Amino acid sequence: MNGERLFRILGWVDEDLIEEADTASSPAASRRRPRWGRAVLAGSACAAALWAAVVMLPHLSDLSGATGNSSGSTAAAGESAAGADGANGGAAAEAAGFDSYAGPVFSLLTTEEMPLTAERTVTWSFPSASSSTTQVQDTYLIHNDSDTACTVTAYYPFSASLDTLSRFSPAVTLDGQPADTALAMGDYAGTYTGVWRDGGVDDSTWNLAPPREWTDYADLLADETYWTAALTERVSLDIPVTVYRFSDSPAPEGQRAATRAVTVTPGADTTILTYGFNGYGESEGLPQYSYFLRENRAVSPMLIVLGTDLQDYALAGYTDGGCEEKLELGPCTVTRTETTLEAVLQELCRSILDQQDGTGRQGLEDLDPALYQDAAVRLLTSQGPLSDTPADRYSENRLDDLLQEVLSMDRLFFHTFSITVPAGGSVEVSCSMEKAASFNFYESDNSNTLGFDFLTGPTGGLSLTTLTAVLEQLDTASILDQNLGFDSGLTQVALDPAQPHYYLTLDAFAS
Repeated sequence: MNGERLFRILGWVDEDLIEEADTASSPAASRRRPRWGRAVLAGSACAAALWAAVVMLPHLSDLSGATGNSSGSTAAAGESAAGADGANGGAAAEAAGFDSYAGPVFSLLTTEEMPLTAERTVTWSFPSASSSTTQVQDTYLIHNDSDTACTVTAYYPFSASLDTLSRFSPAVTLDGQPADTALAMGDYAGTYTGVWRDGGVDDSTWNLAPPREWTDYADLLADETYWTAALTERVSLDIPVTVYRFSDSPAPEGQRAATRAVTVTPGADTTILTYGFNGYGESEGLPQYSYFLRENRAVSPMLIVLGTDLQDYALAGYTDGGCEEKLELGPCTVTRTETTLEAVLQELCRSILDQQDGTGRQGLEDLDPALYQDAAVRLLTSQGPLSDTPADRYSENRLDDLLQEVLSMDRLFFHTFSITVPAGGSVEVSCSMEKAASFNFYESDNSNTLGFDFLTGPTGGLSLTTLTAVLEQLDTASILDQNLGFDSGLTQVALDPAQPHYYLTLDAFAS
């Protein structure tokens, strides 16, 4: 992680400061932080309650297999079926990859095996050819042909991040009335990759590797580990910590990069998390943390100590982030408190969200702080500093980076709700949403194309009997590629529910 990235994350984009920070205190110029003992997570060995994972997982359909009786593969009058050798490469063909993949529209699934069948209709509306989103109506007419009413728990997956959740969260209705839904959240949906060195990517985990194609998400839905984590009530991080807060007087006149360094003497099993610190290095073999003096900090720089408390610490002032030329600074007030990591995370998450007010960053004004905190805990304990196998990306133990990054990570969410279908009756479930397009970066090949797609499974215990795709308001757009069969002006096609994936690629600037 270089000095420039640290500055940009914290809003410090002054080029002079960036240049001054690229010195001995930056990670690029200092040795990697030593690994001290990890804190023991109290109660983490206890199994948390699962709401439905044990019931659901055995019934998830194989995405490569059939999802039910395929009675919808034959076209009705005025329609076209997308067969294995259909138009534009055929139904067996795959869409070209995109630089930024937005994820597909997923399928409704149920947990219990019940005598229920469903007719599914996916409607895409494109009011503007150049729009980067589409309106999707995903509708299921669920039938119960038995002589007993059936009640099932339904799950509707969708891809989003915390900062796009409010925009892309589907609205679910039952027979036209809003459903009583609960929200479950999965972990980061991607993986990590290495750094490009000497003509190849090494085997480190410094960079994010978000989902790039539909099979990445399909694998998550078929993975018991992901489902279990999403449907498990997390363990609270009531870990005792000692927090050191540093409050400084203003920087000396003319010293724009004035820096305070804190050199600490840790215990044998001490782990230190930081917030508000800009640099890390070593001084005479001891860990040294540093931060720039600036006013109007929402939260003072913090050292959060897990395990054995610090044996000692020493303060020093420097002219810049290199921590080489000493500078006389004004007084610094150090406040030591004992609390829990859970309380610290709650404070920081609420502070970060409060700072978004008035910044125009979409999607965060209405984000539940508890959900944000939950996502932070999940990352801390799955790939972060408190994980048994932490990613290199978080090896510097900077909560600043982790708490900002967790807001924009791609993940799966699940709307969960109950459906009761009367004996011999039907219930209509409708999921309406704004869906972002997949796209290519500017000046790349096919940078004018927008991609949209959906999956037909897994459906769990729900059997799809028919599948229909509908296009609305597509007069000004040009279809570049598809496996749906929207040919010769057709706006409605009957599809095979057994095929796992359908896609549509549009020209973003068609006249």
